[in-house]
Amino acid sequence: MTSPAMTASEPVPFLSIEDLHVRFDSARGVVHAVRGVNMRVGKGERLGIVGESGSGKSVTAHTILRLMPDAQISGRIMMGDKDLVSASSSEMRGIRGRKIGMVFQDPMTSLDPVRTIGSQVVEAGRHRGLGRREARAEAIDLLGSLGIPRPSDRFDEYPHHFSGGMRQRVVIAAALMGAPELLIADEPTTALDVRLQARLLDMLWVLSQERDMSVMLVSHDLALVAGFADRVAVMYAGAVQESAQVDRLFDRPAHPYTDGLISSAPRLDAYDHPPLVPIPGSPPPPSVRMAGCRFAPRCPRAAALCREEEPALLPLADQSDHRSACHFAEQVQAHGPIPAASVASTSHNG
Repeated sequence: MTSPAMTASEPVPFLSIEDLHVRFDSARGVVHAVRGVNMRVGKGERLGIVGESGSGKSVTAHTILRLMPDAQISGRIMMGDKDLVSASSSEMRGIRGRKIGMVFQDPMTSLDPVRTIGSQVVEAGRHRGLGRREARAEAIDLLGSLGIPRPSDRFDEYPHHFSGGMRQRVVIAAALMGAPELLIADEPTTALDVRLQARLLDMLWVLSQERDMSVMLVSHDLALVAGFADRVAVMYAGAVQESAQVDRLFDRPAHPYTDGLISSAPRLDAYDHPPLVPIPGSPPPPSVRMAGCRFAPRCPRAAALCREEEPALLPLADQSDHRSACHFAEQVQAHGPIPAASVASTSHNG
């Protein structure tokens, strides 16, 4: 299966993922972590990837940079005319950091505790050919722009001298020093409080604008994604279930899983504080093969067809940039609007 054709209104893709499958061998059998993912990131676009734990969103992000050494990978990950799935190790070394940067979830495990933060930030600049003094000056400016106080004084300090929020900014600085065209941020704010989460995403939003840099934000937090992304891909059980522009997806979700995620999130416009509506049940184990839609056992709208035939990710009628993997997508979308402002604590979109 190939990715759906782009329309004239969609941005030129910097990266295209086509029919991506990622499998792992385990004691319980083959684990199908990613199942036929089709996805694209436009040049200068901010893509949010959301879903419950185990949905395959982080595995997809890590596979782009070939950071899953034990995985069996099939499909294509196209960066221009280069397929990253078949690229050699030396080719990937030239892409990591320079073309595509990565911000991992835990900054403490991303930083070397016995090296100064300055040496770790400068390293990426040196790889792209900057001289020692030039790299140091750029690193100090970048640390300052990300909110590190007195960056020239703190340049020679070690990670344990910094708070969690400051360490995450250092990790982001190190990723940006390579001047990547795409930054992948895998749950970058999980360990931070709400205030720091908002500040870090504000910084990333501004930097993406200034540098015309694409950003792939992986998160389980709908509010963060609603306020940051241009477009959203919703993953469940290893596959994309819905993708659309952020406002359309939150206003008119066309998949029961997306609808369930939004309904289970707090609404800022609900003054009477109605109870949240959780999604019943749990996702299927990735080692279990099953017929039909994998969300069907948890879906209140499931019919016999859903249990017999897995729906493809297809455009909605007259909405080529809104795709849903549901046999009854139009009916789900007609269920009623839920404004994006209901879940977004802050928004740069419109």
